[in-house]
Amino acid sequence: MHAQRSLAVVPSLAIAFACVTGCASSSNDQSGAAPEQPEQPAPTGSPVADIAALVGQWTLATLGGQDVGAMLPSGARAPMLDFAGNGQVAGFAGVNRLSTRLDPAALLTDQPLFAPAVTTRMAGSEPLMSLEDRFLDALEQSRAARIDAGTLSLLGTEGQTLATLARAGG
Repeated sequence: MHAQRSLAVVPSLAIAFACVTGCASSSNDQSGAAPEQPEQPAPTGSPVADIAALVGQWTLATLGGQDVGAMLPSGARAPMLDFAGNGQVAGFAGVNRLSTRLDPAALLTDQPLFAPAVTTRMAGSEPLMSLEDRFLDALEQSRAARIDAGTLSLLGTEGQTLATLARAGG
């Protein structure tokens, strides 16, 4: 009986730890100012209103206005998403595989586009783990999508470009 009670505490402690560490600042800047982001051009192209426009593979090109190719260590492959017509999304986040779902109704509203991603739990080098974390955050924050000339732009709540992906083979 004591062992069962002890095991019940473990998930509670894990949740508490996640909440505390999630609230911690990752910056040493004590001014409270947000870190500067590179200036990003306004998104162009057509808003995505139907999953059919997204079906296929897309490779991450920019993240937060930065070229993903320049962030990748030699020999590393870029994160990618593979959209299916039923809204399922599979992909590679930088180190781990990912799976999520695109909400078709969210394409027409200001709601999150993607369900929380499920990933494998492998460890990788710091640059790749950082890239993966930022990519997963961008997916979570995406509220709209636009396509222009084979480029998919994921947009945040203010209409800012969070990430761009290039259609594979295009």
